[in-house]
Amino acid sequence: MVCAAAVLGLAAPLYQLGHDMRVRAQKWDRQDQYLRAGAAKGAKVLPYTPLSVGGMLEPFGGQGRNVWPAGCVADYYHLDRVTYSNRLP
Repeated sequence: MVCAAAVLGLAAPLYQLGHDMRVRAQKWDRQDQYLRAGAAKGAKVLPYTPLSVGGMLEPFGGQGRNVWPAGCVADYYHLDRVTYSNRLP
C-alpha cells in the first residue's frame, strides 16, 4: 500500500517534468539549428539562450552568471565563443 501511494505521489511531478522536457527539446532543436547554420556560414561568435529544466546545468544559467559551460558549447559548434542571450533565435 505504501509503495502504491509513493508511486501515485510521483505521477503528477513526473508528468509535468515530461511536458517541460518536451518543450525544452523543441526550443533546443531550434537553437541547435541556428548555431549549426551560423557556424556553417562562418560565424565566430553567436548568442546562446539557456534552456534549463529540472535543475540541469546550462551555459549562462542563473541569469547569465554561470559562464563556464559556454566554452564547451562554443567548442561543440566550432565557434570562438557564445554570448549570453535571453531570447531564442
